[in-house]
Amino acid sequence: MSSRSATIQILQAGRGIAAIAVVIHHASLAARDFRGPFAGQRWLELGYLGVDFFFVLSGFIIYHSTVGRSKTARSYAAARARRIYIPYLPIGLAIALIYAFLPAIGGRDGSWSWLATLTLLPISSPALTVAWTLQHEVLFYFVFGVAWFCNRVGLTLAIWGIAIILNSAVFHLDAIPLAIVNLEFLMGVGVATFLHRRPPPLPFAAIPALLWLAIGMSREWSILVGASCALLVWRMVGAEATGRLAVPRWLIFLGAASYSIYLVHGPAISIAGRLFAGSWALVLVGALAAGMAAGIAYFLLVERPLLNATGRFMPRSVRAPGISPAVN
Repeated sequence: MSSRSATIQILQAGRGIAAIAVVIHHASLAARDFRGPFAGQRWLELGYLGVDFFFVLSGFIIYHSTVGRSKTARSYAAARARRIYIPYLPIGLAIALIYAFLPAIGGRDGSWSWLATLTLLPISSPALTVAWTLQHEVLFYFVFGVAWFCNRVGLTLAIWGIAIILNSAVFHLDAIPLAIVNLEFLMGVGVATFLHRRPPPLPFAAIPALLWLAIGMSREWSILVGASCALLVWRMVGAEATGRLAVPRWLIFLGAASYSIYLVHGPAISIAGRLFAGSWALVLVGALAAGMAAGIAYFLLVERPLLNATGRFMPRSVRAPGISPAVN
């Protein structure tokens, strides 16, 4: 496999693992909420780090799938919009309608907005809780697309990165475009840029994550884990290119279904938490199984058929699957 191949199987597998990690995170929260604190809870909750891996992968894949390919601004925008909104809108709208007409079931406090739900613009909260990450994705796709088609990628991303760092260190504005987690997209772009070069030795990839452990595993500084993920991606892609890695088919399948798993696992876990209320272990296992099963079913019955149906009306450059961390 060349570094420019459309499908990087090890990253597809990585998406599957990251999706499982996020489901474990929310399943552990459900077990805590329904049955109280339990041993090992803190470690299971670290599954949220799957999001950091997703963001790094987004930066990598967007650069990898755009640079050096004959894409127009229109085909780029159409491909990104199709991959995000077509699978998202059915579940996003369903949750919004539940919150609007049955607020007692939804349990939200009214902090979400219809505009954010329908557009994923970085202005307020969408109804689907996990869609906050999609707001960051949409923002990154927009910034990268404008910068690329204006031939100003390096300058634009450098200015954005500096602005994020300054805000984190000095201004502390609560704004999605200036959130420190956006640096993980830039890390992914950086790795993709230097993919043809020899990566640093494997132990170096662990250094940022070890630093994160040393400072207390603060979620605010999970970007250090993102930095380790970026270095690991660099090595994994190179290893696959030289034939040193073989990826199990079931893990590749989970990677393909990861976006659906991410989108629908939350409501499934909420229902499972009420059904499997005997003990924290039962809630944990039941919620994990329900989240994964619901996501796979959504992929097979909703996401894949919708993408296939809409793909018939798209140019071949837009239909091409490729892979992206939150959206394949």
